[in-house]
Amino acid sequence: IQVFAIRADGQIAVLAVDMQLALRAEIAADRDAGLRPFCIIGSAGTVSTGAIDPLDEIAELCAQEGLWFHVDGAYGAVGVLDPHVASLYAGMERADSLASTGR
Repeated sequence: IQVFAIRADGQIAVLAVDMQLALRAEIAADRDAGLRPFCIIGSAGTVSTGAIDPLDEIAELCAQEGLWFHVDGAYGAVGVLDPHVASLYAGMERADSLASTGR
């Protein structure tokens, strides 16, 4: 798993493999710098590779940190309807918002 953080200055950083630890560190660093992180966006199927983020882990982190959880499912969220892969989308139901094309 690669996790990317877009910093307040616009720079993109590749974070450590331990997503929870990496995101918590970025959230803490932002707060320590006087910033107010408010949202984490998870992917429910990217256009180029179909990659799905660990949505349930992200949802839990957001709940613990008091952050909005948005799922970008515009391309792949309909995959939750396929019983063979539906388990990959666990946690999507915990999103505060979801983008989907509704195909």
